[in-house]
Amino acid sequence: MDDYKTYTIVKGDNLTKIARAFGTTVDELVKLNGIENPNLIYAGAELKIPFTAEELAAKAEEAAKAAAEAAKKEAEERMAAAAARLAEEKKAAEEAAAQAAAKVEETVEEVKEEATEKKGLFASLFKKKS
Repeated sequence: MDDYKTYTIVKGDNLTKIARAFGTTVDELVKLNGIENPNLIYAGAELKIPFTAEELAAKAEEAAKAAAEAAKKEAEERMAAAAARLAEEKKAAEEAAAQAAAKVEETVEEVKEEATEKKGLFASLFKKKS
């Protein structure tokens, strides 16, 4: 961020007039612009004009707001990505649970069938002995 703005000198300007108009000093203009002879400036030339404290504060506030907005946007994007990942993980977990439940049900059915077969075998064995 530059600490100055620019001003194009117009006919009739002098450093004292420009300094008063922008709330600065001739010495500051001379120093900032590297002017060798403060009494010799030309119309059409550009001068660097230092920002006032109020302008710098406003620029800093603007930059802080922009940074906060960018941070908020990044946080929202990260939260959305995390929510999407969680949704995918939840779906995968639900599918795995459904598959496990189906496998358990299948195993229960197999065990029931096996038990029924064994029950029939035991019944037939006991009938033969009697």
